[in-house]
Amino acid sequence: MKSLSDSWVDTLLNWFREVRHPYPWREGRSPYRVWVSEVMLQQTVAATVEERFRRWMERFPDVESLASASEEEVLRMWEGLGYYNRARNLHKSAKILADQGFPESSQGWRSLPGVGPYTAAAIGSLVLREPSPVMDANVLRFLRRFCQEGTSGEELLQRVIPRESPGEFNEALMELGQQICRPRTPLCQECPLKSFCRFFRGGETEPPPQPRKVTIKESWVLMALLQGSLLMEKTLKGRFHGLWRPPILPKRGTLPPVEEMGELFPGGFRDLRSLPPREHLYTHYRELLFPLLFFVQEAGSFQAFSQERLKELPMPTVYRRLVDETLFP
Repeated sequence: MKSLSDSWVDTLLNWFREVRHPYPWREGRSPYRVWVSEVMLQQTVAATVEERFRRWMERFPDVESLASASEEEVLRMWEGLGYYNRARNLHKSAKILADQGFPESSQGWRSLPGVGPYTAAAIGSLVLREPSPVMDANVLRFLRRFCQEGTSGEELLQRVIPRESPGEFNEALMELGQQICRPRTPLCQECPLKSFCRFFRGGETEPPPQPRKVTIKESWVLMALLQGSLLMEKTLKGRFHGLWRPPILPKRGTLPPVEEMGELFPGGFRDLRSLPPREHLYTHYRELLFPLLFFVQEAGSFQAFSQERLKELPMPTVYRRLVDETLFP
């Protein structure tokens, strides 16, 4: 029998059943769909994931189609979600799953590339009905505010998680954290659990977050055209490993780096003009891009791609927009 102090679980589930958003990954649940959605949601908000999940499922409807795809195509389909190692790990794992089948426990899921304890617990509860609480950032924030001092949040969830619907319970907690118990501006008056919450009942407030120091990175983007094709280079390391972009040079002054450009394009260049600068904000730094459009006589060390081929190349989002708006206005 559930104790009075645990009645908040029923309140939470009733609230969730009324407000739950009909995300596409909540339809026709299968191990594959749940796994892909949980990886996409690891570091990307649900509103961004929603359309990209639909597009992904149209191209890769099952694990076999994903396993047989090229890495380039997988990265292209991942565009806009960021943190591209997630896509590479999905691709690696798909090849394992296509050969060995889906794991039958959350521990088995953890053996796959890129699947940590949070993702494994989510899959375990949603697909395998394992009563394992998901301890993601939203849930941890909720527990910090909700629990009495000295109470272990994880032990509390392990005790109260419904054995008949662990996945629904985990989804409800995560949605509460995303929509109501937000990091900076929690909507306490709208919270279905406010009468149970230590944070609300005690009238507590959190100190304002410390402003983060944002590093600014400035680069010239060399939009070099060769007989109607754009010159591109493949990034071999860093966050954009395996993606394509136009050549870039660090921006050290206000004038275009014509001397360095002459070294990159020994055949010369002409009709140089500046395009409007672009700004893109990443987690830990801000990037300012200063595009230069010009024509060259030879490709040098770069590869030339036609407009049609450019549409197929995987690129970081900010460069995709720049290429599209420059060449496909």
